Amino acid sequence: MQIVLSIDEIKKINQPIAVAIGNFDGVHLGHQALIKQCVDESKQKGWLASVLTFEPHPQRVIARGKETKLINTPEQKYRLIEALGVDYLILLKFNQELAETAPDDFIKKYLVGMMDIKKIFIGFNFFFGKKGRGTPSLLTSKGPDYGYETSVLPAIEIDNEIISSSLIREMYKSGDMKGVAKFLGYWPQLEGTVTKGDARGRTIGFRTANIELPDYLILPDFGVYAAVAEIRENETSLEAKSYPAVINIGLRPTFSVDKPIAEAHLLDFSGDVYHKNIRLNLYKKLREEKCFSSINELGQQIKKDVQLARDVIKEYKY
Repeated sequence: MQIVLSIDEIKKINQPIAVAIGNFDGVHLGHQALIKQCVDESKQKGWLASVLTFEPHPQRVIARGKETKLINTPEQKYRLIEALGVDYLILLKFNQELAETAPDDFIKKYLVGMMDIKKIFIGFNFFFGKKGRGTPSLLTSKGPDYGYETSVLPAIEIDNEIISSSLIREMYKSGDMKGVAKFLGYWPQLEGTVTKGDARGRTIGFRTANIELPDYLILPDFGVYAAVAEIRENETSLEAKSYPAVINIGLRPTFSVDKPIAEAHLLDFSGDVYHKNIRLNLYKKLREEKCFSSINELGQQIKKDVQLARDVIKEYKY
C-alpha cells in the first residue's frame, strides 16, 4: 500500500480508481466491509483500490476543546487498512479551509478534480462539506454529471446494535473488551515504545514494561487487565513474539502518578524490552485500580492477578 500525502501526489496516480471515503476510526467491522467492497470490485474491474481519510480527525479541528478521543493511533489505522488489500491510502489534510468547503466544491476539487474516479464507496452515515451538509444522496446524485458510480453501505448490526465508532468508544470506556472486540473484529489494542520507568516492579518481583499513552486516544476504564503482549524490535517489524500479560492502565494510585500510563507485566518472559515496540491486546478487565497500604500487599495482589489472567487467556484460547 502506498500512502499519499499531498494533492500533487494524488494527481500523479492518473489511473482508473475506486475510493472508499471516511474517517475509519477503529477500522471496525462496518469499515472493513465497506473497504472490502471497494477492493473486491476494483479487482474485478481492473481499477486501483484506494481509501481516502482525513488527518487529523475532523472533530479535532471542528470541535476544539471537545475533541473526540480516538480508538486508534494513525499508525494502527494505516496498518489495519493496508491489511484489507488497498493500493493507495490518501491522507487528506483536514484544516479550517477544508471544513469551510461547500459539498459541491468538495466533490469537484478533492474527488473528481484529482482522480479518475470510477466508483465511490461510503457508509450510510457519511457527511461531508461545510457543516456536514453533503449527504450520501447528494454524492450519488452528482455521479452521472462526473462519470462515477456511488455505493452506499447500509448500517450493519450485530446483536441488534448498529456498529459504530461512537458505540465502540462507549464500550471501551466501560472496560468491556470482549464487547469492543465483537464490533472491531480484533482485540482492542494499546501500542507504543517501551520507556524507562521507576523500576519499582523489580523490587517486588514483577518487572513491568511501561508505555506512554497519547492524550488523543480513548482509554479503557482504569484498572487491571488480562492481555496478550506482542513484542517487536520496532513498530514496522513484521516479526513478533507473544506473551500473556497483566496490564495496569491508569494512574497507579499506590505510587500516585499524574498522567495515565500502561504498565505490562509479561508472563513467562525474562528479557529486556526497553526501546522495543509492544502491542497490548486487551482481553478482559480483572479489577479496578486500588491504592495498597504496602508494597507487600501490592505484590500479593499481583500474584492473584497473574493467576486470574492466565485463566482468562486460557479461556479465550490464546
